[in-house]
Amino acid sequence: MLILNAQTWMPPDACVRPHCLQMEGMVTDLQLAREKQQSFDDWKERTNKSLPIDLTVTVLTTGFWPTYKVCGMPVQFSNCTQT
Repeated sequence: MLILNAQTWMPPDACVRPHCLQMEGMVTDLQLAREKQQSFDDWKERTNKSLPIDLTVTVLTTGFWPTYKVCGMPVQFSNCTQT
């Protein structure tokens, strides 16, 4: 339910707070993902490791993001886990 005013309108705090927390969680996930990816790239350089594919992984917190069906991983990805 929205509280309407002639000059401005604003949803009640009870409606806004959960969405703000969800957005904050999403932003935090993306920041952490960038840091982890940079650490992984640095590790590959230090150890002279190379993968047969360009690999980028983003780990997301359940509850902040929409859900999707689980999909199978390509064979190329499976081969990289053995490297």
